Amino acid sequence: MELDSSDNSLAAPKTRDIGDGEENFGYASTLRKEMRWFKSSMVALSTTSPATAIFTLFAFGIGTGGTAFIWSFAVGFVVMLLVALVFSELGANMPIAGAIYQWASRLGTPKYGYLTGWLYALAQTAVLGALGLAIAPIIGSVFDFVPTTGQASLVAIVVIVVVNFINLTGVQVVSRLTTVGAVCEIAVMLGLTILLAVFGFGNQPFDVVLHSYGAPMDATVLGIISAVMLFGAWPYTALEMPTDMAEETIEAARAIPRAGILNITLTFVVGMTFLLVVLWSVPGDIADLPGETDPLLTVVVGVLNLLVYKIFAVMVIVAIVMSMVGNQALTARIIFSLARDNKIPASSAFTRISQRTEVPVLPTLFVGVVSCILVLFTGALAIIASAAIAGLFLAYQMGIWPAVYMRLTNRWQPTGWSLGRAAKPVYLAAAISGTALAVNVAWPRTPELPWYENWSSVIFVAGSFVLAGLYYMLGGQRVRNAIDARLPGTLKGSADPNPTAV
Repeated sequence: MELDSSDNSLAAPKTRDIGDGEENFGYASTLRKEMRWFKSSMVALSTTSPATAIFTLFAFGIGTGGTAFIWSFAVGFVVMLLVALVFSELGANMPIAGAIYQWASRLGTPKYGYLTGWLYALAQTAVLGALGLAIAPIIGSVFDFVPTTGQASLVAIVVIVVVNFINLTGVQVVSRLTTVGAVCEIAVMLGLTILLAVFGFGNQPFDVVLHSYGAPMDATVLGIISAVMLFGAWPYTALEMPTDMAEETIEAARAIPRAGILNITLTFVVGMTFLLVVLWSVPGDIADLPGETDPLLTVVVGVLNLLVYKIFAVMVIVAIVMSMVGNQALTARIIFSLARDNKIPASSAFTRISQRTEVPVLPTLFVGVVSCILVLFTGALAIIASAAIAGLFLAYQMGIWPAVYMRLTNRWQPTGWSLGRAAKPVYLAAAISGTALAVNVAWPRTPELPWYENWSSVIFVAGSFVLAGLYYMLGGQRVRNAIDARLPGTLKGSADPNPTAV
């Protein structure tokens, strides 16, 4: 039943075509197209948030691998650039909310896509919880206190509630605020880079970045990079954001490659420059830096002063909050896409949107509630972050694997934006390096911790698949039929309009 559009009630989808008139994927369009490529780029940059990863994991990186840890940022860029190029081609030719789930389902099999979608949605939900926990220590540094685990959890939940409210106001508000977040990202990274370069010039020799001060005596550069790849990879998450917001983007097929490639390139250039300058400007003996409780604060305060650090820390807090806004919006679209295909419980309820804002309300609320539960039951950033990132990178690869097979065997060819002759080697390199990265991040390497913490990444991934399997087995025949069904619409570039990889 259609409800009065003057209030914020929920209504069933209105029937319009999606895909900017270029391709009908068989869905009714219910999300309002309001963003162009620049806003899509800013939303992606804000959601990726290099400042978030650097300020949150700098102490972990330098404490684990010494000063050579910064090169993991470059390795992460190379791997994720390959992934981003694949995502750009897939997204430009299949610009549908749900991104990876849609690609895995259309180029793989329905069951395979179903498992991919559940892992993808749950991993992104966990990322929101990790971001909430990441903000607490930075708030503490502004107000000169170190938050306890309970205080960090409380801060995370309060911030998630605020983020939830922002997302429910509509995509225009979200795109404007995340643009503010992107500006804060750039201001923090460039501002601190310039100030540290000017006032810290000459503190360390230029070749200091070629050594690994503070690393274990027998450590190799390869071993160090492997151990700290959580730091090197986290800044490049949310690569698929432009595609997940495609149904709210004008000329999405054109915007997706621009936004995706610009986002990851800016993240690397700005982030890597900042990391190099930080090491060059370290006051005193650089070998002492890895032992500091907050090494980044030590450098900024030592070169500048505490007030300057706090000003930039406030901007980082804004950037993290806006990153959380983008992350929740992305995750809500994943759940909306799964519900539209009847792949989750209460699917009809999860496809209803606000008549006033045209936002998927229940998916948005669900992401907020589940992320708060994860924070309450875990309360440890390292556990949630490693599990979430491992699950997310595996979901990325599950979207790429069938695409590699279809592309290498010429069973699918893009009819829109394409990588051209470079496609096959890029797809293959993205699959190999991305899989290695996912395994690396998930690898249990802290035997001194309780087993469930050491194996948290594996437990999270396995738990996601178990939940999906239980719903498939216990949901009844109607549920199984929906999960086994091919997705609607056609897919250009394939002999079979809805191909299934063998």
